[in-house]
Amino acid sequence: MPQTADTALDFTLTLKQISAQGYRELGDLMAQHLNEPVAATFQQLAQLQQQHLCQLNPANMPIVRTFRDSEIEDDLMAGVHYLMTPHHAVQLALATERNSHRLIRQHSGGAAPDWLPLLQAYEQSLQDLLATLPRPEAGWDDDPDPPHIDQ
Repeated sequence: MPQTADTALDFTLTLKQISAQGYRELGDLMAQHLNEPVAATFQQLAQLQQQHLCQLNPANMPIVRTFRDSEIEDDLMAGVHYLMTPHHAVQLALATERNSHRLIRQHSGGAAPDWLPLLQAYEQSLQDLLATLPRPEAGWDDDPDPPHIDQ
């Protein structure tokens, strides 16, 4: 059943909030793994997502989170590797953004929301950022000293 514009916007804002928080947490996680370039990239992504959230919610109305969308949270964690590169981090953000768009369309009954141009502009900004980053070299995930877990 199609939702009202207000509930569709609430849903969108919630997804954006989940993503921003997830990027901050991933930045902290990558810092713990001493992967500073990726930690900085995730912090940058969190900041960009927060700015995007402010564009969608210029009045800074409280966001009422009436659901938990584990799909977005799962998307964020699924592509994480402690040796990933900034390129991987932005690819992950782009995939998450595209999945968010799909969920927003589903939630709004397939109708394009009024704020679709803002969503598209943000996606384009991620594509532009990705284009500035070098592609990872083959074997980027090789670790000559992998972590050992005592059993």
